[in-house]
Amino acid sequence: MSALCSRQRLTPYLERNAWPFCHTLRKNNRLKFRAFFATGRRSTWGSDHSVATTRLSNPSFERIDPSWVVEEETLRGYQSRYYYPVRLGDILNDRYKVIGKLGFGSASTVWLCRDLRTHFKYAALKIYINNSKYHRELPIYEEINDLQSTHAGQKYIRKMYDSFELQGPHVRHICLVHQPLGISLGELKQLTPDGVFSAELIRQTLRCILSGLQFLHKEARVIHTDLQPSNMLLGINDDSVFAKFERYEIENPCPRKELDDRTIYLSRPCR
Repeated sequence: MSALCSRQRLTPYLERNAWPFCHTLRKNNRLKFRAFFATGRRSTWGSDHSVATTRLSNPSFERIDPSWVVEEETLRGYQSRYYYPVRLGDILNDRYKVIGKLGFGSASTVWLCRDLRTHFKYAALKIYINNSKYHRELPIYEEINDLQSTHAGQKYIRKMYDSFELQGPHVRHICLVHQPLGISLGELKQLTPDGVFSAELIRQTLRCILSGLQFLHKEARVIHTDLQPSNMLLGINDDSVFAKFERYEIENPCPRKELDDRTIYLSRPCR
């Protein structure tokens, strides 16, 4: 996606291969926009869902000084026991093979995976911390998935494809599976010349956003509370972006901080 740095190729790429998505989260009974890998060891944590680990093909990676604070550790109130200790190569729920880290937040970490049951398609796996106030997202997605609607705006709302729980070393974790998406509108703005979108791109984007909002309001009966560029992700029709991400991770493994009980990986965007 380096072509995003070129004004001449920016808009055509978006027209053919990308569209805005809204990632939903209910807060205080409202819906909040967040729009937005052979033989294995078995976990000894007594999980309902087994965890296998495959050997990475390239053991060469940059090791981060354990004294440095990185990624989710930088967040206010961070406590390691709340986060599930994912390792690249893990196969979660006997289905999702972890390829790389897409991002992190105060409520979860997000990982690019291959779905081993559906012709190795890619998926985005969101693993929540163990905190009840963040678990309201699951029933909201279930409600939206159950809606029988022909509204055009429904395709702009990120769907949940699967959900399950993992038993970590300390607590249980809810996991949601989504279609993997690209960068946010906020990140895209940083890649454009002078940080300015074209008028046509703005018009196209607003049409998608307003259509998605109308679906949420009229069909799903929910209200957004945080509509901003960093909370809207670009959809990707071409899986070659994710294949490139996977290949790059194999050839150039991401830097990581290795601790006694976990490894913290640096996240990479899909571009």
